[in-house]
Amino acid sequence: MEKNQPILSCAGRESVSIDTVLLQQLLENFTPSLIGVKQRARQLETDMYMIGNGEYGDNSLNVFKDIITSEFLFIQLMEASRLARQVPAGCEEVPSVEDVL
Repeated sequence: MEKNQPILSCAGRESVSIDTVLLQQLLENFTPSLIGVKQRARQLETDMYMIGNGEYGDNSLNVFKDIITSEFLFIQLMEASRLARQVPAGCEEVPSVEDVL
């Protein structure tokens, strides 16, 4: 495994390149909703219970990996979105596309 390999590649997933400006705009406009936290937690509880009971059979490990990868990437996306909205010290805030239009 390469030292600086992207996280998705390390997780056995496909990694795709994206334009930096486009990524910045996407991250600035991403608004995670905390309204569904309880529902998301209940779904995770149900999925983990089913894995624990062997309801996925030989596919249990793959289901578990998919769930963990998905949750990890969602948390990373929320953090990246938060960081994208921060204005670096000494810089003027740049208007968003919506403000310009």
